[in-house]
Amino acid sequence: MKRLTIFLVLGLLSGAWSPASAQSNAPALPSDLRLGQALQLALACSPELERQRARIEEQTGYVVEARAARLPSLVASSDYHVRAPESVESVGGFITPQNQSWNVALSIDYVVYAGGRIRAGIRADEAARQAAEASYRAAVQDVLYGVEKAYFNALFTRDAWQIEAEAVDLLQGQLELAQSRWESGRGSHFEELQAQVALQNEEPGLRRARQRFASALEALRVRIGVEVAPDQDLTDETLLTSWPDVEAVPPLESALAQALEERPELDAAYQQLQAAQARRKAANAGQRPEVHANGGYQVFNRQYSGGFDDTLDGAYAGVSLSWNLWDNRATAGRKMAAQAVVHQTQAAEAQLHLDIQQDVRDSYYRHEAAQAVLDSSTTTITLARTALDLAQERFKAGSSSQLDVLQSQLDLTRARLQQAQAQYDLQAATADLQHAMGQPLLGPAD
Repeated sequence: MKRLTIFLVLGLLSGAWSPASAQSNAPALPSDLRLGQALQLALACSPELERQRARIEEQTGYVVEARAARLPSLVASSDYHVRAPESVESVGGFITPQNQSWNVALSIDYVVYAGGRIRAGIRADEAARQAAEASYRAAVQDVLYGVEKAYFNALFTRDAWQIEAEAVDLLQGQLELAQSRWESGRGSHFEELQAQVALQNEEPGLRRARQRFASALEALRVRIGVEVAPDQDLTDETLLTSWPDVEAVPPLESALAQALEERPELDAAYQQLQAAQARRKAANAGQRPEVHANGGYQVFNRQYSGGFDDTLDGAYAGVSLSWNLWDNRATAGRKMAAQAVVHQTQAAEAQLHLDIQQDVRDSYYRHEAAQAVLDSSTTTITLARTALDLAQERFKAGSSSQLDVLQSQLDLTRARLQQAQAQYDLQAATADLQHAMGQPLLGPAD
């Protein structure tokens, strides 16, 4: 958790730059890449994290706006009117007011009572901001988890490419041996053709393995959020982090308990429920009266004076009350909608609990299966190497055919590929479990 806290702090500090510059200033994928380096780059460059940081800023703005409603507001205003002379009525036929009027005022308004609407609005926006912060923590975990699995997939495809390359080398050596035996009269042309066909059948697999490695690196690059240099060949990428040691996982019940305690999505769901309940209270306030205290100072021109700039001025103060006694059920509709949102949020939180438990159980069972497959694959590799050595010795001694050697080479290649797949499955299942528990498996920081 200490390592995760460091990554969270780095992620928040990296929010100093603007979304517009996120893509244009994104660095290129380093040619030598460690897992920890990839994680740190993702925290600095991920567009998803930038979006989540902007969402926190948005919710903070709403909190500032909501809190402002409980403070006095100061407003400067002015007004000017002109009426047609024939529409101005004289007083007794002797005094005719001016057809122009103006006033300038500075007024203060304070909400004395609003039925709890302002207080509930503040609580709702503060809870929404806390939900956004929890969503950001969840997004950090998701980004680290996605980068880590993408890195592991790149490791797997790199290993598969190397295994295919070594298999081609073995078949090339077998072809050279068959050619030498045919030229010396100890073998047949059929053996040479057989070895050549086996080599040509394996070479497309090598090319496909290289393409899969490039595709895995491209997926890793997108997960991190970096660019590719114009002259950069992804297949030249060097992954400096090898397969990490897999730590022992806790019992299933402990994993479930930790997930329900640590997953930030649950915190976000709880805060969203608090916000929905507060908005319901704000909606209920619509049926209560609202009291304002106001005052100010104004300057205005005299109506019964010959000068346009002949003015009066003075201060004023007062209290106003408004009560919406009948609004055609608009308040009832808002209350109904707010209550429905509360019910939806409660149902979503309950579903989230079920989904998290399912994630933990699924990843736990996959981890158990992957560990068993990896253990058995190690034994299979040993047997396949022994079988290949025996087949080669028997072929050189003339007691077996070349087909036995080629089949043994194919069996070894398959066993090594299955071991690489099992290694990836175990690492991926471990990452899945750690993510489901709310504690992603973090790679080395260097």
